[in-house]
Amino acid sequence: MLIIKVILNYETHFSIIVSYFFECFDFACDRPDCTNVNPVFDQYLPGEKLYNDELASQLTRIDQDKLSYWFKEYRVVNQQEELCFYVQGDGLCAEIVMKVTDWTQLKDLRKAKGKTYSGAEFVKLRYEVLRDTLSTEFIFKRFARIID
Repeated sequence: MLIIKVILNYETHFSIIVSYFFECFDFACDRPDCTNVNPVFDQYLPGEKLYNDELASQLTRIDQDKLSYWFKEYRVVNQQEELCFYVQGDGLCAEIVMKVTDWTQLKDLRKAKGKTYSGAEFVKLRYEVLRDTLSTEFIFKRFARIID
């Protein structure tokens, strides 16, 4: 009888600990809900010139430390590798498509083609904006860490 109680208590506590762990784990990778209120982001696709022009404009008005970036996907378009992120903060809710010229910090992500990184938060993600009359592009530069 005593052995059964110990086992039941062990299973109950183990179950509680496992449940708590998964709740914390799920919370860490969940990006907060956000709703886009910018009509330009509804009219155009991420990566298109007018979308990127508007996004670049919005990003210059927001303190970079108030922005959060969550990995969406790795993709190849016209033989060009791109990374897509959700970006949000201080009223912004959008997607950003980045080109990568230096894969040093992202070699594992590139090797995995982004699989297993989906939903990961890239802390202090930094990039350069390149603009001309034909295109506006975001070029990945670096990040401080990944919360996966």
